[in-house]
Order: sequence, then C-alpha cells, then structure tokens
Amino acid sequence: MNKRTNLKKYFETGIDYNQYLNNEEALIQSTEEFEFRPYHELNERRMKRNNKIAEKSIQISASQKEMLTNKKILIITEGWCGDASQIVPYAVKIGEKADIEVKLVYRDKNTELMNEYLTNGGMAIPVVILADENYEPIDYFAPRPKEAQELMLKMKADDTPKDEISTELQKWYNSDKGAQTIQEIMAMTELTV
Repeated sequence: MNKRTNLKKYFETGIDYNQYLNNEEALIQSTEEFEFRPYHELNERRMKRNNKIAEKSIQISASQKEMLTNKKILIITEGWCGDASQIVPYAVKIGEKADIEVKLVYRDKNTELMNEYLTNGGMAIPVVILADENYEPIDYFAPRPKEAQELMLKMKADDTPKDEISTELQKWYNSDKGAQTIQEIMAMTELTV
C-alpha cells in the first residue's frame, strides 16, 4: 500500500456506530426533504438486519483478537450508500468483538481522505481502513467483496441498467449474508503479525 495520511485526526473527529445510527434515524424522522431520502430509509432497514446477522455470525478467535491488539478501524461511509449498509455493520461488529476502536467518517465531509482511497478513480464507499496504534494505515477494504465487485463490473461492461445492477447486488448480498465481507475484512488482520 502506498504511503497514506496518518488517521489520528479522523479518529478524533469521527463518530462511533451508535452515533452514526442515531444521525441516520434523526435524518429520516425529520420533516425536511433531502436528497436520497428513500436510500437512507432503505439502508437503515438493511443496517438493522445486518446488525442482527453480524452479531450471530462473527466469531473472533483469541489469536485473531491478539493480532488486532492496539489496532483500530476507520470507516469512510455515507447513509445513502447501499454497499455501506451491507458492509459497515460487519466491520463494526468485528471491531466490537475484537475490542478495538472503530470510528466512522462521512465521505462527503472528508474528501481529502477519500481521495487517497479511490476505486478505479471513483469515490466508491464504504472504505474500511485498518490502522495501527499510531494511526498509520495498514490495509483497507473497499468498496465491496471481490465477488460482488466482479459482478458489478461485468454488469456495467454489459451496459446493464443501474436499477438492475442494484437489484442483482442486493440479491448477492442477501445470499452471502456477510460471509465474504467478514472473510475479506478479517484477511487484513493477517497483515498485522
């Protein structure tokens, strides 16, 4: 991985997952109209479902917990992002079960950081960054599991309509139930030994 910005200031200004969920709930319950409201509403339901699945499906072994000692997770996300609603709950639960700090920052308020983690030149989210005790990035996962990314890229190459791509990705996430997300995020911990 190329040299990237130290993440300390993002951990200091980032929010925890409960605050993120509270922010989403407050936004949805507001009477104001805002861009992407239907996506925020849908993704809140997805996150609640994925929180339950993550709680049951993530097991952190003693050796994995030891490898993650003094590590941290920073997640770049937005509430309107469908992939984020499928991935953030698992990344957070890994952090919780490993007893490490997890913070979230909003992509659109942190574009200078996001620009260091572009996917094919785009600001694709979420980005899950594993950092060491000095807030130095070790590795990152973005924006979706490899199989889902390959599916999306193939459909884009085939000029599949955007709505159909979203539907097929949702079907993929539903059938996978977080398994590949967990596997790929946990693979980052192997780099810490």
